[in-house]
Amino acid sequence: MQVKQAFSFAMCVIAACVIGCSPTNSEDSEYSKWSFSGSVVDASNNATLCGVKISYQNASGDLKSTETDEAGNFFIDDLPYGSRTFTFTHREIQKKDTLYYAPHVETVNSTSESSHMEGVVATSSMVIRLSPLNAALNGELYINEASSGKAVPIKGASISIVHQSEDYVNLFPETFDGSSDSLGKFTFKNLPADSGLVLKIAPVTYNGLRYTATDKILPRLKPNGAIDLGRTYLQQDTLVKKQNDIKASNVMDKNYMGYGELSPLIVPYYVFNEKITSKNLSVNVRSDSANFYVEPVIKGDTLFLAHPDSAFDAETRYSVSITAYGKESGERYNLAFNGDSAFTTGRGLYAITSNAWPSNEKYTSSFGTSDTIWVKFSEDLVSSADKIQWSFASGATRTIYAHSYGKNADAWVKKDTLFVKLMDRILDSRVQGDTIGMNITAYGKSGLVLKNFSLYTEIQVPEKQKIKASNVVDKSLMGYRDVSPLITPFFVFEEELSSANLSVSVKAGSDVFYVTPTVKKDTLFLKHDRSFPSEASISVSIAVYGKKSGDRISYELTGDSAFVTGRGLYAVTSNAWPSNKGYKASFSAEDTIWVKFSKALSTNTDRIQWSKASNAKYTLYGHGANKNANAKVKGDTLFITMLPNAINESTQNGDSVGVNLTVYATDETYLEKFTLYTELEIPLSSSSTTKNE
Repeated sequence: MQVKQAFSFAMCVIAACVIGCSPTNSEDSEYSKWSFSGSVVDASNNATLCGVKISYQNASGDLKSTETDEAGNFFIDDLPYGSRTFTFTHREIQKKDTLYYAPHVETVNSTSESSHMEGVVATSSMVIRLSPLNAALNGELYINEASSGKAVPIKGASISIVHQSEDYVNLFPETFDGSSDSLGKFTFKNLPADSGLVLKIAPVTYNGLRYTATDKILPRLKPNGAIDLGRTYLQQDTLVKKQNDIKASNVMDKNYMGYGELSPLIVPYYVFNEKITSKNLSVNVRSDSANFYVEPVIKGDTLFLAHPDSAFDAETRYSVSITAYGKESGERYNLAFNGDSAFTTGRGLYAITSNAWPSNEKYTSSFGTSDTIWVKFSEDLVSSADKIQWSFASGATRTIYAHSYGKNADAWVKKDTLFVKLMDRILDSRVQGDTIGMNITAYGKSGLVLKNFSLYTEIQVPEKQKIKASNVVDKSLMGYRDVSPLITPFFVFEEELSSANLSVSVKAGSDVFYVTPTVKKDTLFLKHDRSFPSEASISVSIAVYGKKSGDRISYELTGDSAFVTGRGLYAVTSNAWPSNKGYKASFSAEDTIWVKFSKALSTNTDRIQWSKASNAKYTLYGHGANKNANAKVKGDTLFITMLPNAINESTQNGDSVGVNLTVYATDETYLEKFTLYTELEIPLSSSSTTKNE
């Protein structure tokens, strides 16, 4: 069934729809393309959300994105046949705070009832709801002590939250894990204001007895508020006998009280009352935030928890769960060492001092590219700096990286000290006083690990050499307007430039525009083979070096510093325009449509690019397999004469016809995607016309 009714997208609609396209030609590039549109709302109050980012892959596999408009609406077209997955993410800046929303992933099929060969896409609708991460949950964990009957708060119990939906995307996994404090209290923040959450409490050992709690389905959480669950009592597991099965251990005493300040390199062991077997052995070691991988090793009556690949995290509490079987008795040992039975590691590897710390006698408040930052640690580091892992430093305007694609510093190790020397590229777009920082994971020779060590300081930015003159910006670096699209931009600096390590990037709007940078003494020219687009904002990024001084000179000429091209080549009039004295309302085969332009055109009509006119039933093509018109140029005027095959037996009077052209002037300025539409007039003898290919 052909879809003939046009679809109008209303800005107030809050449904996501898949809209089909009816093919007119099986060879057309837009055959079976479809669209995805709709609105995004806040799940807590149904308010529409502006600026929601929607990410997806196009037909080439490239990651694309768009955003919802002020009314919360979005529209994505030119999607290829088949299913597509769209990811919705959003955050709102609220003064000094940022409100995040839980991401939502939606997979949409291009068809549900129609076939690919029909080219018609069935319509489906949905509401995209994003849950704000601004809810909180409080509670307390207690037990009734078996010997005294007193209510006792539980410290260090592992608590987690899970979402019942497998499709839920957890933006901040750490917010779903926690533990109770010394008063048995726990708090979760930045939870989704949503339903479907479940609270899980891990079994707890207290004075050798095991206590458990059933999973609790939580009520819908409130946005900008907290729900208090009150006091939850764990129940004694009467199926598990008193845990006196461990004779000795190096991580807890005989009363099952966990030791503290243990070395992160320690290999925990537990001595049982009998020899145990490796069959059906199960061991789980977990900190408050994550599982820790160990290799269980059995030697007679002793279980060792080896971890050859990595040390325990420093200053971290670890709980241990063990399920083991006696080798001769076959007795099952189900042990949970958490709460007071958990062990805690000591400080491990740590930073002692640095020349970026005010407490150091060699303190430096800011660093330039000729300076070196150093950090002294508590023990010798692995000698290869390549072992160090560099991560994003969220508190800095520029992060230091000493390896990978974003490398902007050199790093080396001497015994217990890490040295970091900044490279010139860290100065890109920086101003005096900007913060720089590093976030590293360092490794000691002993095997100790220090994760997420961060250090922040300020950067020294050398005084930038000024642009003395330019034909696209003034002395205040304000970009000129109505610049000729044929202009060759130049920039004159205060000293002669080096052509080595020259870096220039030019963009016309969001598209890259290719130029050939050329240095002549103190001047940089940006040459180009084709003209700039007309009426476009042209931004320029420059990084050059002084020939004598060696200073790096960089500029980002964007925003008000970008220059804007003038109108360039454009259409002046046409006999298909009502404003023209020779206006014709419709054209038949062998009639000529003409368009007069602002400049003389290139007489080579093969250079004209003909594309599909999407708003017309028929498109005119001046060359190629679909040719149905002849084109000719005289001075500043393009003449288009329709051929008999421009219409076919099904063509009716009033059917729309159009052109979509890219044309070139003799001075090499060009006009992209010029469109013109008119109507077809069918003479009485039209039955003898040939069929449109």
